Order: sequence, then structure tokens, then C-alpha cells
Amino acid sequence: MTTARNPYWYPPPRNGMVRVGPLLPLRDLLREFGVPPERVWQKFGFTESTFSDPENTIAAKVRGAILADCVRETGCPHFGLLLGQRLDASSLGAVGFMVRNAPDVRTALSELAANLRLHNRAAAPYLEIVGRQAIFSYETLHSYAEGWEQIDDAAMGLLLNLMRALCGPDWLPNEVCFRRGKPDDVQPYRRFFRAPLLFGAERTTMIFSASWLSAKVQNADPVLRAYFEQYVQLMKDFGSEDLVAQVNQQLIHLLGRQCCSLRELASQLGLHPRTLNRRLQEAGTSFRELHRAARHQLACHLLRDTGSSIPAIATLLGFSGSNAFSRAFAQWESVPPATWRKRR
Repeated sequence: MTTARNPYWYPPPRNGMVRVGPLLPLRDLLREFGVPPERVWQKFGFTESTFSDPENTIAAKVRGAILADCVRETGCPHFGLLLGQRLDASSLGAVGFMVRNAPDVRTALSELAANLRLHNRAAAPYLEIVGRQAIFSYETLHSYAEGWEQIDDAAMGLLLNLMRALCGPDWLPNEVCFRRGKPDDVQPYRRFFRAPLLFGAERTTMIFSASWLSAKVQNADPVLRAYFEQYVQLMKDFGSEDLVAQVNQQLIHLLGRQCCSLRELASQLGLHPRTLNRRLQEAGTSFRELHRAARHQLACHLLRDTGSSIPAIATLLGFSGSNAFSRAFAQWESVPPATWRKRR
């Protein structure tokens, strides 16, 4: 599926959709493994033209299925990492160009977290400062999507390349964490990231010294940035997402930071709590309902995709203990969390 567009600019993807820009290297990558890319495209009803224009969009769950199929076709379990190694700021379109030419690293990463939805409506990035460390997290919102491990690997590969473009080619993180399980062969990850790795983490994150945030971006072009700032603003004006979509994305962040309250959510959205409550009521929902749904979603992906213990998950999600979490989860899925985990 492709986006409707005029001759001068492209509207942002709709909910659940992503730009194909980061998938453009797939064609050459598949051929290097001896796999005709057309064989993969045809399985999903696409043609070569779908992956020739970076502004075309496809469903996020289909993107994951394509990457999972690439793993099967090539026999390479770290295919997503290879894809990420070939991505850079330009893969993110207008948002990437604006970020690449930011005045400093803090501005660049903050803008990336705030505007990635204009490129990818199925991810929730977040930048936070904890003591002397900066943590950039990448959360896949569609936790049931096939191929999410490859998506996370590619995202971390792109982030490392972006940080090296911002800070210099020798930049290294302090640690890279993946919520995927530890792969049988970790050497490709060690060679590329050249940093301590943690698999089975609660979040996919890149951790580095917060002192880098004040660094000036290397080779930034203020004129080019001004152009893409206007472009990105046009995309925002055209594709202003509904409040519920914004709340869903923020709730995932806040649950992961264990500070999920109506007041904190309203602060993140720049609204008074009463105003937020009123607008959610007008949209036919409430903070309580959306909070419950976000808890359910995050609980499922932590149980299925990480090795975190049930007590740890209960604490992260803000439950008073394992028993309270188990009762809530049984209401959601009709089985206790331990049983649900074993079945998957």
C-alpha cells in the first residue's frame, strides 16, 4: 500500500503503518545471500516498485513478517542487525535530516523521540537521563508482530550509526540492551556495537554518558535544518494524530519508567489533568481504560519476549504484588501469567 501524496511533500503514515525507507537495503542484502528479493515481495503481494520509493508505507505487522521471512530465506538469524548496519539518518526521511542537522546531541535525540511517529507509527522511542547516564529506548508498540526481534536489532543498528554521525565515527555506547533473548551467536553484535551487551532486558535501549548530550553535532547544516523543520511541521499539521494515539504511546513510556499517573501523563502532553480527562471523555474513553490496556499490552510482551520474573513484571507495571498482577492478568487472558508464558 502506498501513501497518497502531492508533488512536493509526503503526509505521515497512518496509525499502524511505517515508511519503507529503512527497508530499501533489503534488495541488495537479500541478493548477497543469493535470494531473489522478488521471491520475498511476492509472498506479501508487493512488487519491486513498493520498495523503490522510501515514502511508500506498509503495515507495521507486515514489515515484521517480511523480516522474519528474510531470516528464513537467508538462514541468517541476525538479518535485522545486518539491515540496521546499512541504515542512517536519511533512512528516516525528513525527520532524519532534521535530526542530523540539529545544533547539539540533546536536541537531536529529543526531536527524534518526539517526531519518529511521522515516520513510524508503530514505535515509541524515549530519551531519559538517569544520574550521569542517558538512556535512549525503543519500544515496539505491536508486541504480537512477527519479526519484532529483527525490528529491534535494526533500530539499534540505525541508532548507533546516527550517534556516530552526530558525535564522530569513533563514538561508542556504554551498554546496549535488547529485550530479545540471547542469540546463539553474539559475535556479530559484539563486532558491530563494540560495547557490553545485555539480552533479555525489559527494554531495548542504548545507554551512554549524559555528557554527550551537550556535544555539538558534527557537520550540521543550519540552512538544511531550517528547511526540514518546516517540512516536518507541515507533516505534523497535516497528520495531527488523535489524542488517544498520543496517550497510548506516552503510557508505554511512563509504565516503563514506573511513573504512570494521570498527572504525569498530562504533564507529558502539556495539558492540565482536568483538561486531559475531559478530552478523553469526549473521545469515548478514560485514563483508567487506556492505562489498563497499556498494562495488558506491556505485560504480554514482557512475559513472552523477556526473561523477567513475574514479581519483577508486577513491580514494573505498578501492581502491589504478584498476586494482584496474576488476578488482573487472568481477567485479561483467562489464564494466570505463568501459564500464558509457558504456552508461548
